[in-house]
Amino acid sequence: MSQIYCKYHPDIPARWACRNCQIDFCSQCSPRSKKQLQPSCPVCGNRLESLGAGNVIMPFWHRIPHFFIYPANPVPFLVMLVLLLIGILVSGSLVGFLIQLAMVIVFVKYAYVVLEQSAQGYLRPKPFTMNDVTDELELPFKQLLVIFVMYSANAFVLDNLGAGVFAITILLSVLSFPASVMVLAVEHRFFSAFNPVVVLATIKRIGLAYFILCVFLGLLLYGSWMVMGIMSDILPASLALPAANFVSMYFSLIMFHMMGYVIYQYHENLGYQIEQEFEEATD
Repeated sequence: MSQIYCKYHPDIPARWACRNCQIDFCSQCSPRSKKQLQPSCPVCGNRLESLGAGNVIMPFWHRIPHFFIYPANPVPFLVMLVLLLIGILVSGSLVGFLIQLAMVIVFVKYAYVVLEQSAQGYLRPKPFTMNDVTDELELPFKQLLVIFVMYSANAFVLDNLGAGVFAITILLSVLSFPASVMVLAVEHRFFSAFNPVVVLATIKRIGLAYFILCVFLGLLLYGSWMVMGIMSDILPASLALPAANFVSMYFSLIMFHMMGYVIYQYHENLGYQIEQEFEEATD
């Protein structure tokens, strides 16, 4: 679908339309008070019709370079660096291994923070606080539980229904997993993230763009494996593992930021309330 632009500002996407005058307006041309859900036409006075946030927000496939830059911003970069350094310093013992596992949990929680902030319309990282990690720290464990249940269900299918049915269920699991992550980020409930009805409803509301998202996520995952493989070939063993961990975190934040942006782009379809109005969002 082609983008609709304001009649009086041809370089700005339109936000509202007057069906009576057949004129499209941007937000500058159709201001509204806080009490108004819809502004009035400045020409005829009739209530304007929303063209939807999708006409204003840039499609995620046009913002690929921004997704790659996001983890290089000071806040996420420092978070990754600190977690990596802690992991290196404590390695070599059982206690150190347990601390490294804790750092993985902390990183997954921060990745969900990135996803939620992006879904709210914050396209640049917000300042990091300890509450980002401590609040609802059970979220990574719910994610692990979703993965475990999916794995167990597919293992059951393979053992009892054969490889043919298993191939179908594993494909469906892979395709539905990003939606499950997005549902968990929005609702914070395990049963919603594993509920096929909720997950399928999310996919349906996003539409074809969801499958485009899956393609990009698959390419990012493959790209991270390729980069880690190259580093293992050119770096000494003492540096290869830390480098691989950093690459894994970097690409993970790209993917979580991308999924959050998709929620932001389609928040009206998903019935999701955002904090940062898209007319004001900048990158």
